[in-house]
Parts: sequence; C-alpha cells; structure tokens
Amino acid sequence: WLEMNFSENFFDVAMGDASFNNLATKEDNEQLIRVLKKVIQKEGYIVLRSLEFPKIDPIPIEELVSLYRAEKISFPDFLGELRLVLPLENLYNKQTFQLDADKVFCWIEEQYKRGILNKEERDKVFLYKNSLINTFYSEDEFIGLFEKNGFKLIEKFKGNKYRFQKYIGMYV
Repeated sequence: WLEMNFSENFFDVAMGDASFNNLATKEDNEQLIRVLKKVIQKEGYIVLRSLEFPKIDPIPIEELVSLYRAEKISFPDFLGELRLVLPLENLYNKQTFQLDADKVFCWIEEQYKRGILNKEERDKVFLYKNSLINTFYSEDEFIGLFEKNGFKLIEKFKGNKYRFQKYIGMYV
C-alpha cells in the first residue's frame, strides 16, 4: 500500500480489507491517505473494511467462555472478544492507537494456563495467531483521517447479526 507507484489519478476505485488496521502507526496511515489522494481520481472511490475501537462493554472472560461453550455466541464473536475487546483495557496504547498481537496472544495463553480456556478453545483461537501491531481508531477518528485530506464518507455498512459487527464496518 505505502509503496504504490502509480501515476496521479490512476484508479477509479481502491479497495482494502483492514489495510489501515494492519499498518502499525498513525503516521503510516496518514502516509497511505496521501498516497490514495494522489492515485485515486477526483470522482473516485475508496471502499474499505475496517475494525474500530469497540465502544462496547467487554464480557468478563469466564462468562464469555461459558456463553461460547453453551453455543450462545459464535466463534467469530468469541475470537473478537479475546483478540480485541478484552485486551483493550490493559494492552491497547491509547496514545499510539496500537494493539500488539504478540501481547494479546500471550494474554490468551495465560488464560489457557489458568484453566479458563480449554486446549481445544486455545488451539482454535491460535489458528488466527499473528505478530502484527494493529492500529485501531474510534470511528470518528478513522473518518476524520480521511475528511481532513478532502475525502467524504458516502456510505457506511455494518451488520448486526454478530456482536463483532458493532466494531467492524465497510466504508465508502
């Protein structure tokens, strides 16, 4: 993304899936917006899926595990709560907007060692293990990054079937 070397106004549409989450710093995100501003035509579109800083109360881990075992929540919600919502209190850096996945998965491993997660749950969650440092903004901060560079939000889509859809959206 940051190393795109296309001429000005090259694209009508640019699409990305968590691109801004997967760049480690706010500065990288600001650089990407400048690159997109250059390569997308004036009447062009950016279509992005992005995860926001959740504005939902976390489910205590013991209750979360109980709900998952009783099949009252889906695996994507279980994973989202463990990977993003629960670690925010202690592992999210509010100044840099960063969440280090290595620290999150160490925390998840601790929950397994404490006997809160069983081996099957731990192993299933660890299928999604990575070592990324993700950037998560509030929705207002995310949209603001674009607006201050001349972009205008046209449409926002969010599902409502699952709890994790409250903090993941598609933006045009």
